Amino acid sequence: MSRLEIRLLGGFEARRDEQSVPGFESQKVRALLAYLLCHRGRDCPRDHLAELLWSDLSADAGRRNLRQALYNLRNTLAVDETPPLLTTNRTIVRLEHSSACWCDVETFQQAMAIGGAENAGQGAINPQQLSGAVQIYRGDFLADFFVKDCPTFDDWLLDFREQLRESVILCLRTLVDHYLRERSYDLGVRYAWRLMSLDPLSERAHRRLMKLYALSGRRNQALAQYEECARVLEEELGVEPEEATQQLRQWVMLQETMELPPAPEDRESPYPSVQLVGRDAELALLQDRWAQMPSGGIHLTLVEGESGVGKTSLLEWLLEQLRSGQRLNVLRGRSGKYSTSSTYEPLEEALRSAILSQSGYIRSALAEMSLDRLAELARMIPELREVRSDLPAAPPPDLGTLFAAISQFLDRLCRPFDEDQPRLPLILFLEDIDRAGLDTLNLLSYLVQQPLEGPLWIVATFNLDRAPAHLELGLRQLQSLYAKATHGGHVADHLHLRRLTHRDLQQISRDLTGGAPEPPLTELLEEVSGGLPLAVREVIHNLYEEGALTATADGLWRWNGTRATVQHLGSLTLEELVWRRFCRLPTSARRLLMLAAVVGPRLGLEMLASAENEHPSVVRANLRLWIERGFVRHLVDPLPELTREENGDLTATSRSVEDHSAPFEFAHERLLNILYERLRLPRRRAIHDQIAHFLAASHRDELDEYSAVIGFHTHRAGDLDRTVELLARAAHVYRRRPAPERALEHIEEALRVLDSGETPNPAQAELWQRLITDYDQLSNSESQLRALSLSARRQEEEQQIRAQPFAGS
Repeated sequence: MSRLEIRLLGGFEARRDEQSVPGFESQKVRALLAYLLCHRGRDCPRDHLAELLWSDLSADAGRRNLRQALYNLRNTLAVDETPPLLTTNRTIVRLEHSSACWCDVETFQQAMAIGGAENAGQGAINPQQLSGAVQIYRGDFLADFFVKDCPTFDDWLLDFREQLRESVILCLRTLVDHYLRERSYDLGVRYAWRLMSLDPLSERAHRRLMKLYALSGRRNQALAQYEECARVLEEELGVEPEEATQQLRQWVMLQETMELPPAPEDRESPYPSVQLVGRDAELALLQDRWAQMPSGGIHLTLVEGESGVGKTSLLEWLLEQLRSGQRLNVLRGRSGKYSTSSTYEPLEEALRSAILSQSGYIRSALAEMSLDRLAELARMIPELREVRSDLPAAPPPDLGTLFAAISQFLDRLCRPFDEDQPRLPLILFLEDIDRAGLDTLNLLSYLVQQPLEGPLWIVATFNLDRAPAHLELGLRQLQSLYAKATHGGHVADHLHLRRLTHRDLQQISRDLTGGAPEPPLTELLEEVSGGLPLAVREVIHNLYEEGALTATADGLWRWNGTRATVQHLGSLTLEELVWRRFCRLPTSARRLLMLAAVVGPRLGLEMLASAENEHPSVVRANLRLWIERGFVRHLVDPLPELTREENGDLTATSRSVEDHSAPFEFAHERLLNILYERLRLPRRRAIHDQIAHFLAASHRDELDEYSAVIGFHTHRAGDLDRTVELLARAAHVYRRRPAPERALEHIEEALRVLDSGETPNPAQAELWQRLITDYDQLSNSESQLRALSLSARRQEEEQQIRAQPFAGS
């Protein structure tokens, strides 16, 4: 039997089998239905209903119009069941409770009652029910709904609308306070933003959001929220923030260390979440490796799989499970998709976030290293010289000493605060190392050959299907790295993630609906995704946005799809699914997200606002929408600050990292690629030019460090002369690192750009000759520098395995 769905929150909408219900002969019939739904199961006197909607007519005329409206309503609803949905007699009208007719207001009120928001101060609440209530509340009751000449109905409408609005505000306040108590600050931020949208003049709401930001380690955003609060109060009310708000701002400014929150729980998202399935064997092995960590040494785990198969999701799930029972010490970095990425990017990113935090934990590790070693480490992390002004000048570039400095720093991070304490396991989580330079792979190979006490667990992901320029030798390096670690007595594993099976997709269907798997849903997931987890998520998000999956009061999801749903979505590709969801975004959100796709995987509010000449508040509003819909997510920064309490216990807290220039990233690289490729070339070039100018202006005092990334954007913008200049400068920077492989790449790229232009002028001819000379010198020295990190046996092994396939593939 088909089900009638009536939505009154956010406007009036009546649907059956995914189609709008026709037949309402007037707005007053819709108003009558809305009133009866809000008084469901109760007797409504006919005289009262006539007065409610036809007060401008005589009593007889009002009752006559009511009879006609009820006749039209009964025919329009067309719910054939016993007892009937709508019952009437000469004096009363009653709309019965029925599973054949669902109403969002009723479900919202039930979720509020079960969730216990009104009694939050007297007993436990049910946050899942309250979260469901928030999801159902799409907007004000009967928003933009108007009935002519009905003052009595208007009075009831405004009063009931305000009641529901106060209810959802209470619900949001309860959720925010709950997640503050539970220290789930990122979830609290999500609901605090929703509260702000409903109650923008409430300083209490602003203070809640400031506190959540501060406790989650986002001090700059907490201070920015204060400025936003002050602006709104000045513009709307002409007043300054209250003293309590100003005191909170002072507390945020003086706070040096704050609690580190657990990672946000995906199940609280308004969208259906896909649980991790089909990875039991891999998780068992990873958990077994973690259990071996206290024994010390180096553990190496290589996780291979195609793009979108869930490599990062698997490891993030593992880290979250481990974090729930103990404190973790994690360094995390990723290789980018652009040629602008540093040759040591994944490890450089991981070490930079740690060093810039300047926590007591990091300061202790740095204090144990000699000044010469720190000077070498500053080659990779130049910001270290700002932290330690006593460092000597860097000696001539040398891979051996650079690698030794990095190795020593990692070893120090495994040491405890006290000598009588066990060493601290360190997880080095490096993503997409197939995009990294050969210098990174040499460095990893060096590390696994060192007699480090550890315990150090290097977990790296890669994708053999991608084919960057360095792939041929890079894959051999991966193979050699794996083989060397295994043969050298270290613990090493190679996990190859496959696509999900039919049984796995059935499990996803079962997890969503809480019962037996829905065959149409499983069929659709299998047909469209082919078992690729990223595509599975996109299918489910499309189903949610189209109403084929709707939330139930118990936190599960109801399948409302039809055969037409399966046939329609089943014919789409992953790219088309992503594009459909993108097109549902508001205009400003689409425009800014396209800009973000050109900016790259990492993005910050300031860059987006400046490059598009947009007000930061507009960017923030759209950013929240992107995060909610799964296009963008917060960058993960999991390294804890370990401090000693008076009782001797170690406490994990977050650090105050001042660089929030890029606090967000695309949820997946495939999403970025799909949007980027859809952008027309002229517009794409114009945006690259905007970004290049913004970066050059923002980093004019540190142009060397940003020359590669600016050169990438000038090249894509078509400014070849500027590109060659920047690439030549970048090559010089990487020669000093030392990073010979990346320096060679930039010289090669500069030569290609010069060769692609018109006949060079004298200055370009001179630059060409200088680049050729540098290339020859670097090519000769590169093999010598590289040999410093490789033993003779390793070099022989590398030659022997060049013709062999990758181990485990």
